[in-house]
Amino acid sequence: MDRKLCFGLGTILIITSVFLYVIEIGVYYFSWVNQMIASYYMGSSLINHQQLNPVIIIFIPALLLMSIIFYTLGYTKNNRENSKVY
Repeated sequence: MDRKLCFGLGTILIITSVFLYVIEIGVYYFSWVNQMIASYYMGSSLINHQQLNPVIIIFIPALLLMSIIFYTLGYTKNNRENSKVY
């Protein structure tokens, strides 16, 4: 893999992880708001909070870790190409 491909894959993985995180937190927030509204109108104080999806909690840091690896690979390939003596 050349340097541009590593940087491109790293960028795509960062954008994907941020997009998934925003969607997951948005869904969680709107679900929580709907539970609060429903409990207000029902007169109930017992609220069953939803937990965040554990797959997303593991998947997003894994994507970020892979993007850091790709950026590191691209950076080291860039330094190796610049340090060659001709």
